[in-house]
Amino acid sequence: MQQLFSEFSPANYQQWQQQVLKDLKGEPFETLMWHNENGFTIEPFYTAEQLKHQAHPTFAHSNWDVCEHIAVTNEAEVEANATALRALAAGASALCFTIHQKINTQRLLQNISVEHVYTQFNISNDAIHLLNDVSNYDGKANPYDGLQKCFVTLDPLHLLAKYGEWHHSPEHDLQTQLNRPYLNVNGILYFEAGAYAATQLGISLAHLNEYLYYLTSQNEKIPSLIHLSLAIGSSFFTELAKLKVARQLVQLLLQQYNASATLHLHTQTGLFNKSAKDVNTNLLRTTTESMSAILGGCNSLCTLPFNNGFEVDTDFARRIARNQQLILKSESYFDQFADVSTGSYYIETLTEALGERAWACFKAIEAEGGYIKSFTEGKLQARINADCSAQQHAFASQSKIMVGVNKFQTTPEPEVPPLKSSVSASTPYSPIVQQFLAH
Repeated sequence: MQQLFSEFSPANYQQWQQQVLKDLKGEPFETLMWHNENGFTIEPFYTAEQLKHQAHPTFAHSNWDVCEHIAVTNEAEVEANATALRALAAGASALCFTIHQKINTQRLLQNISVEHVYTQFNISNDAIHLLNDVSNYDGKANPYDGLQKCFVTLDPLHLLAKYGEWHHSPEHDLQTQLNRPYLNVNGILYFEAGAYAATQLGISLAHLNEYLYYLTSQNEKIPSLIHLSLAIGSSFFTELAKLKVARQLVQLLLQQYNASATLHLHTQTGLFNKSAKDVNTNLLRTTTESMSAILGGCNSLCTLPFNNGFEVDTDFARRIARNQQLILKSESYFDQFADVSTGSYYIETLTEALGERAWACFKAIEAEGGYIKSFTEGKLQARINADCSAQQHAFASQSKIMVGVNKFQTTPEPEVPPLKSSVSASTPYSPIVQQFLAH
């Protein structure tokens, strides 16, 4: 049987460009190109000739865990437990608890099979008792699928960046990473503070490298599992590529230590690009962000409620957020394919370019002395602040559009300030602070 298109010779880049110029009728080709905020130019089309390397799949899994985010406070464990059980009964397959104080863990986990449900305990030092409370599950593989389900994500560098101070001292805080079954890096804050994708990745790599260097300096073996958390924004293809780049660069970094590890990539829809104005449009943003995360290869995803950060979450908002993922999984069949973007000339080129910028950012931070030195001297914050200022300028000039916020507003709405942060007013170092682009 004659092969389809065998009678047609393939067109190269130059031939495509000539056809585009013909269609432009005298307009320059450059009018179709635009400069990406991460520092490289996006062309109107791509061909195989532009790929620097042969495309290979970045990941092989097709499924992901649907996470429910739950903030837990002292004396509210029963309420948090009820919220978790309702979420699991309604389709969630994972739980992400944020805990910053001592709680009754037994009450929180009543009737929850931690050994079978992906459960993340995002804690600070005041909740360090969780390490002992869930030690029977932490770092243990599930006997049925061989996957680790329980993660106690105590990340001293994240806490240093968020609060602007060590809990005790660098030596004491970093010792919490010794003899751990996995390494945890929480890079969500870098997005939330306004950093561009390349900067987020570069800082997250420096964050991870600080732990890798510390472990090797203590003659400690590098764990075989790394848990990396990243926030996802609304730039659909860039965010998809960001996750592919994260997998590639983590492995590249590990090679420098002659080590190998499996990467669990946890993702969460970001808050930086959300607004209380025309709040329902946040649903559109979190939907495309969830799609980027899934297509980019996340292992677990937390789609935050559309009013998160501005109002107290309601059961309705939680249900809608959960169902966004369930529709993508059960009705759009996003769990039936793996790394579908591999081979796309545009996405492959975007991934290469973003990876180069991220690696350059990482090397620049290392040249400054590494993550801790760069942070304590304020250079890390300056990088993020520069990106945030550029985004705020783009928003103010309407070159960066937020539908219903700075363009296509429906009706005038009163300004609703974001919920307050708990960061102290006076700290030894400048903390990296959560920002909101529209506020």
